[in-house]
Amino acid sequence: RVDATSGFLGRKKDGEFLFQYKVAVTNTADTTVQLVGRHWVIKNSDGSVEATVPRGSPGVVGQKPVLHPGQSFEYASGTTLKTPTGSIAGSFQMVRIDNGRTGDGFDARVEKFLCDADATVGAAPNDF
Repeated sequence: RVDATSGFLGRKKDGEFLFQYKVAVTNTADTTVQLVGRHWVIKNSDGSVEATVPRGSPGVVGQKPVLHPGQSFEYASGTTLKTPTGSIAGSFQMVRIDNGRTGDGFDARVEKFLCDADATVGAAPNDF
C-alpha cells in the first residue's frame, strides 16, 4: 500500500511554488519485498509536465528498503511547480524476496495526489 501527502512550503525567488511530499510504503503481503525503483510524473495544473523520473530509477532517497510483512518505509522529498496546484503520480518497482532470493517483480502504483498551495498554506515539514 502506498500513501502520500503534500504540503506547501512557499514560493521561490523565481516565483515557482515549492512543495514537500511524504510517502509511506507499507508491505501488506505475507512475503518480504524490496523497493528497487521508482517512476514519477509531476504535472502543473495546466497539464504540462514539470518533471519526470524514468521507470526503474534506483530506489528512493538513496535507499532500496527491504520490507517484511507489515513493515512500512516513509520518506520525504520535494518538488517545484510553475502553478499553485499540480499533481504527482507514478509507481514503485518492487521485488519479492523468498529465503534470501529475489523473486518476481511487480509495480506498486502511486495514485495521483495533489499539491495545492491554497489548501496547505503554512504546512511545515514537521506537520507531516
